[in-house]
Amino acid sequence: MNILCLGGSYTGRYVASKFSKEHQVSFLSRNAEELRAKGYTAAGPEGLQELSKKGIGVILDTVPAVHSKGGLEHPYRQELEKVLEWNPGSAFIHVSSTSVYPMEFTAEDEKDLPTMDEGSPAKPDTERGAERLLLEQHVARLVPDLRVLRCGGIYGPGRCMAARFKYGDFRRAESGNRMISRIHVHDLARLILAVGAPNHDDGLRVVNAVDERSSTNRETFGFLGESLGIRVPGDWREARPQGRRVVSLYAKGLLDGKFVYPTYREGFAQCLAEE
Repeated sequence: MNILCLGGSYTGRYVASKFSKEHQVSFLSRNAEELRAKGYTAAGPEGLQELSKKGIGVILDTVPAVHSKGGLEHPYRQELEKVLEWNPGSAFIHVSSTSVYPMEFTAEDEKDLPTMDEGSPAKPDTERGAERLLLEQHVARLVPDLRVLRCGGIYGPGRCMAARFKYGDFRRAESGNRMISRIHVHDLARLILAVGAPNHDDGLRVVNAVDERSSTNRETFGFLGESLGIRVPGDWREARPQGRRVVSLYAKGLLDGKFVYPTYREGFAQCLAEE
C-alpha cells in the first residue's frame, strides 16, 4: 500500500520506519530536504505530482491548522485538493485529538469522573480542543469520505514521559492529578493501517485512538517513581482527580482483538528498554 503523509510528523515517521517492508511511505512536506537527509522519501509541494504517480492508497494527515485572515486553514489545502483529484479512491485519515471531548471535570474520587467514547458529543471546553474540532470540520468540507482518529497522548521511543523522568525532566509532573488517555505510537500506526486498508470500509468515520486504560497522574507518576527509584515532584499526590476517561468502542476490534501495548505500563517499559 502506498501511503502519503502530509507533513513530517512523529507518527508518520514511525509508520515509514517500522512498516516499510509492507508499505511504501512518502512525505509531502515543506521540510522535505530534512526528511530526505534522514532517509525518508519526501518532496515539497513542487514534487507532488511525481509522488502521486505511484498511486496513493492512503493519505495520512497529521498537520495542524494555521490561522490566516480568512480563519482556520489547512496549510496543504491546495496540494490536498490536487492529491484527491489525482487519487479519487484514496482513503483519507485525519489524526485529531481526544481534546475535542469536554475535559474540565473534577471529582473527589477518580471513579466519579465521566467516560467518553465515540458516541459522546464533541463539545470541547478548552481552546486547544476547540481548534482541533474546527480543523476536523474544515477537513471534512474538503474530503467527502473522511476518517478521523481522535488520539490520546501519543508516545513511544524518543517521545516518552518515562524517559524524561529518568533523566530528571519533571515538567509533565506539574499538571496535578489529571486522568490521561494515551496510545503507544506502534498501536496508533496499526490503527492507521487498519482503517486505511483497501478492504476496510465498515462505515466507521470516527475512532478514538486510545489504549485499554486511562490512568490518573497519581497512579502513573507513583508507578514511575517506584520503577525508576526516584521521587517525582508535584502536587499530584494530594490533588483531586481531574479530567475524564476516554475509551474506544472500536479500536481493539480493528487491531484484531489485541493491543501490543494495552496500557502505559507495557508501553513505558518498551520505551525505557529502547533508551
